[in-house]
Amino acid sequence: MNLRRIGNVVAVIAILVAMGFGIAYLLLNDKVQDTIERSVAAYLKDRVEHDMQDLDSTISVGIGALRYGFFTQHLEIDSITILDLDGDTVTGRMMHIVIPSVTCTGVAWWDVLFGDGLSLGTITIDSPVVTYINRTLEIGKRTSTHDDDTTRFRLPSLPNVDSVLQVLMIRHLPLKVRPLNIAGIRISDATFYNRGRDSLASYDGSFMGISLDVEDISMGTVGGRPIGHFMLEVDSIQRVYADGRFIRAQGMRFDIGEQDTSFVVDTVSYDSPVGNRYYADGVRFSYPGRSIAIDSFRLRPGKSDADFFAARNVRTDRFEVAGSHLKFTEIDIPALSRGEQLHVRKIAVGRLDLDILSNKVPPPSRRAKPPLMPYQLMRSVPFSMNIDTIQLKHASITYSEKHPNSFRYATLFWSGTRATISGISNDPARQRRQPVVVDASGQFMNRARMWLTCTMPMNVDRHELDAVGGMHGMDATVLAGFLTIAENIGLQSGRTGEARFRFSVRGRASRGTVDVEYHDLKLQMVDKKTKKSTGLFDKVASWLANWLVIRNDNVPGDRYKTGVIDYTLPRDAAIMQTLWFPLRDGLGDVIGF
Repeated sequence: MNLRRIGNVVAVIAILVAMGFGIAYLLLNDKVQDTIERSVAAYLKDRVEHDMQDLDSTISVGIGALRYGFFTQHLEIDSITILDLDGDTVTGRMMHIVIPSVTCTGVAWWDVLFGDGLSLGTITIDSPVVTYINRTLEIGKRTSTHDDDTTRFRLPSLPNVDSVLQVLMIRHLPLKVRPLNIAGIRISDATFYNRGRDSLASYDGSFMGISLDVEDISMGTVGGRPIGHFMLEVDSIQRVYADGRFIRAQGMRFDIGEQDTSFVVDTVSYDSPVGNRYYADGVRFSYPGRSIAIDSFRLRPGKSDADFFAARNVRTDRFEVAGSHLKFTEIDIPALSRGEQLHVRKIAVGRLDLDILSNKVPPPSRRAKPPLMPYQLMRSVPFSMNIDTIQLKHASITYSEKHPNSFRYATLFWSGTRATISGISNDPARQRRQPVVVDASGQFMNRARMWLTCTMPMNVDRHELDAVGGMHGMDATVLAGFLTIAENIGLQSGRTGEARFRFSVRGRASRGTVDVEYHDLKLQMVDKKTKKSTGLFDKVASWLANWLVIRNDNVPGDRYKTGVIDYTLPRDAAIMQTLWFPLRDGLGDVIGF
């Protein structure tokens, strides 16, 4: 009897509770849905108006079918469209947002109707598309602020953690709802298009495959982090600028967690306005570690060598740089994020390959601009830069000259080079205290170890350089290919011993000495057009030169000669030539040509 009575009481209570929920559903469900719909529409419109508050625009918001599970606390919205139009259909700006579907769990009806705060489960947004169109008709007006004097150096734009969270998350959350707790936000396969309707638009591009994953959002509570974890991923980015710049990137990930904050780009390429192309793979920024690591990188012209030189038609140099395992350590992250400074304690490069091709085919021209020297390049950097040390662990350098009447290049190369560069700064006070110092050693022409210490002050008004170095002995005939093409001189035999040099460059004047031991040196005159010794005149000239003019041996003793460097550099000499030409002059003084 007691059990039956208890069962009856429980049944009555269950029926009353069910009836209560049923009555609440009948009375409140429509009100909850209406409140949610009005709240969503008001939030979207207020949010857009807040972002576009400086523009005189017309905003329209459309919301599709809304379904709310009173008992499951599950909200579904079929579609949301937002159109913001600033101007008319011909000129002005237009932003169009299409969100196919939105779902949200944990939407409690009592929070919606009676609560000041709000607690939600997971918000899921699938495949939204944002299109921003700039329909300006400012024909002939340059919309880019690109400055030709600063195209060589642009400070890499490193996102600031706080600004990313502010722009993408915090500023887009409801401003008047506190406390606000959201378990997670998931956005998948989003797309952003930016299109200019005239050729002078600042840029034209797209962000494809955008995914956003945010966990544990808590606003208006005391203590703790406002966002537990933040992950932004973009499959591909493409931007075309009006000044000729072109940026492509793939596999971008921005991850903000409690232990680490990182920014990763799988592949990025950049075309500069002056025609250079930059590539990088495996780019990783670590904010707590204050470091940037790059798996591989490359810089080269966007054209073939033939097209590159044809476009200039004056004597100039082409540079190509490739490398791997590049790491920047102890970076001033806040200054870099602000776009103000590049301050790095150390840059380490695992491997670097430098290829320089100097075009000697056009005749010297006074209308051609002289190549920029290091002190000029340093002054052209439009931001504060201090790099304590650059360390090259394994580098190769190929220097080639393209001459008329030869389809082959005159080439010198160094391999297995280790180098340390210190004192790089455009701070005048630091430049006065410390010049740039290059300390390098490597294999010359795969035959002999060569070493060099080069000092270059930066607080000067002309190119200044002090060089000290030397080289072990080698078979001199390895230089035959270079000398035949570049100097119209063949090399039949010869072997060098220890060589040392010391010289300075002040402006275009170079002074110094070269000490080199060699023996059994025999030269051969070649025709400057055919680069061969074929005629009787060449043979006779070679015999006379080796007999009467050339110093065939230079060994310690009474007849030993130290070569004197007293040379005026040509106006179009580049940095590598300010090293090679003085050495060539000193060697010529010893040998006798």
